[in-house]
Amino acid sequence: MIEVSREPFRTERLMLRPVAVADAAAIWPVLGDPALYQWIARKPPASSAEIEDRFARISRRTADGRADQWLNWTVWLRESGDAVGIVETTVPPNAPASIAYLFGRAFWGRGYASEALVAVIARLENAGVVAFEATIDTRNVQSRALASRLGFTLVQTRPSEDVIGGAPSMEEIWRRARD
Repeated sequence: MIEVSREPFRTERLMLRPVAVADAAAIWPVLGDPALYQWIARKPPASSAEIEDRFARISRRTADGRADQWLNWTVWLRESGDAVGIVETTVPPNAPASIAYLFGRAFWGRGYASEALVAVIARLENAGVVAFEATIDTRNVQSRALASRLGFTLVQTRPSEDVIGGAPSMEEIWRRARD
């Protein structure tokens, strides 16, 4: 297991805090937006209570009966305190860490996702993670471009078992290894 501080940390414009049940209601307006789920096989939460339940589970940082670590952060604007999104990572032993993210539509195109992901990746690399992996639906042009900008490389395209937007999903596996 890697050791990562449970303390919040800052970037130039953002505050990243470990996922906490107490933040569920404040982040509900962001994570409840159905537009965020256009290219992922998860339905939007129907209420802040669903987010509370998920946050209660993932804030434990480990999966029951597994060695995977869940290291997840909510993302907030430093200046206003507004909720921006979430960065989720699953760190298995001896395998690339999976990384995923959801950011509110009001914040798209402003570099917040990039800023948050750069910070999370650096924090995890400093803790010993040597590789990252992102699974992205082939139709998600913005996420594919973000992965490329962050130094991820497309390594595989494969059919997914998921049906997203009424059509079978094709997914891409993007990887980034520590420099």
